[in-house]
Amino acid sequence: LAEQAQRQLEKGGKFEDLNQVSRPTELIRGYSSLYSQARIDALDALDNITEMSDADDLKSKLLFSVVVLAFRYAQNQARDIRNKIKQILQLSDDKSSIVLEETIEKYLRTTIQKYDVGKIIFEVENQLWTTLYDYPRLKSCHELLKYINSACRTAWGLVNQTPPYYIEFQATKYDKQIHERFHTSDNESETIIEYIWPCLIDGRDRACVAKGVVITDE
Repeated sequence: LAEQAQRQLEKGGKFEDLNQVSRPTELIRGYSSLYSQARIDALDALDNITEMSDADDLKSKLLFSVVVLAFRYAQNQARDIRNKIKQILQLSDDKSSIVLEETIEKYLRTTIQKYDVGKIIFEVENQLWTTLYDYPRLKSCHELLKYINSACRTAWGLVNQTPPYYIEFQATKYDKQIHERFHTSDNESETIIEYIWPCLIDGRDRACVAKGVVITDE
């Protein structure tokens, strides 16, 4: 059993290393905390920016976009790292290449807390500032910057699991297994008109491990 558990760990299976701070359950908890805590702190801070104080819809979309962008750029960077290593080392399908790739996967998975996510943060912020150029004070909103940092760190940890976790926000019909209704929803409607928060999906079995928050209405 010990050997089986170790093999599962090496390949990112269902067993978790309880000594590892960045184990999936902690990362999932961190993702949920982004919504329940960091997002609320950022919303409160955005209320103090005069030109955004009454723009509730814009603030909500901004914070949703941060998570989407964080995952997008984290996925891009993770893929670029793997592709560059394969290209530089000319890895193939032989046994030694496969062993090396598994070692690289393990390294990325176990070093997520100390990996410099500065490039991901830069990409997210650059996209936001370019889009929201009419709101220059966003650049100095401490809680927003803190939220962006946390989102990028969390996304990096989740996309480097084996297989990676990913977010889902394309479904148009409410499903109580993966969605929660936002308080402004029409509880009788099954039609999703807006995502407040994306669903988090486990890449191993496509199970929803953190429900998305949606607005339903006709």
